[in-house]
Formats: sequence, structure tokens, C-alpha cells
Amino acid sequence: MSSNGFFKNRGVDVKVSELTKSYNTAAEQVRALKGVEWQIGPGDAVALMGPSGCGKTTLLNILGGVDHPTGGEIVVGDQKLTSLSERELEKYRLHKVGFVFPVF
Repeated sequence: MSSNGFFKNRGVDVKVSELTKSYNTAAEQVRALKGVEWQIGPGDAVALMGPSGCGKTTLLNILGGVDHPTGGEIVVGDQKLTSLSERELEKYRLHKVGFVFPVF
């Protein structure tokens, strides 16, 4: 932490372009994300809100490198997540991402 109580690194840009995610079930294809466009600047605070099933968790899992999109592009800082290998995604999760799971 810096002397003013804030982190020295204010974060990185996150850019999501034309992001899609589909799941195939026995009955149908479910489109969880449909062409998401989104940009967050360094240090920005963001809240994802919406009804159940609208894609919030899917988006967070993809941003965290846990899941892969069906299409589109995600750039975090200078890393294009959609082109990283599994090993590179492991390093990304280890060094750049943190998850906090709620307990009810």
C-alpha cells in the first residue's frame, strides 16, 4: 500500500468485445452471453446486477479465466485472454485474479 492508504497499482483496463457464450443441452442451445460490449478503466469500481440467469456468473467466470467464451475477445491490461493457452491462463489466475465466494 502507498502512504495515502490506496494500492500503488490502480489496476488495468478491461475490454470485452462481441463476447458470446453458448451451452448445448439435450433440449436446446442456451445463449448465456450475446455480443457483450464492455470496458472498465483502471481503478473503476463495477457492480454486476441483474436477474437470475442473465449471465453474470458466466461473464465473471470468463473474465477470471475459468471458462472460455464461444466467441468475441477479452483484453485485460495487455493480455488477450481469448488467445492464452491453458498454462498461460493458470498463470493469469494465479497472479492477476482473485475470487471471493459468498457464504450464506
